[in-house]
Amino acid sequence: MTFVGAHTLPESKIAQVFLTNQSNVTYKLLSSYSSQLTPPTEVNKLTTEKIVEYMKSQFDPTRYIVRERYKYWSDLQRKPGETIQELGARIRQDAVTCDFASIKDPLDEALRTRFICAVKNEAVLKALFRVKDEELTFAKAMGIAMETEDAAR
Repeated sequence: MTFVGAHTLPESKIAQVFLTNQSNVTYKLLSSYSSQLTPPTEVNKLTTEKIVEYMKSQFDPTRYIVRERYKYWSDLQRKPGETIQELGARIRQDAVTCDFASIKDPLDEALRTRFICAVKNEAVLKALFRVKDEELTFAKAMGIAMETEDAAR
């Protein structure tokens, strides 16, 4: 959309310009997607809205926020030989997929994330990662963990 704005492309050309600037892999994914629509559509006839919808469903990094935050907090170790600048850059890059700006209750988020990082039970983690971020509170995470461990006994 930045390209579109900078070059003042007409709405009718946005989808085609986007398609011509994609890798073969992305173009094939979109082509496969368009052929599965009802009714099947030629990839070059996709609307900008359909392309954006598909790209978000395939490449949106915030779909599994609970898991992303778990990975962020549980795997935060300085690597051997890593400089402070490299560590800082890696921490900043890893935070991009965590969507920290969306946190509404920082205390509950901190408790939930610390709990998930401390669980060390794969069955519990899998159960927790199936719950949508906005539905998983600290109390709910504890309940799911207790139910999962009780069911395994």
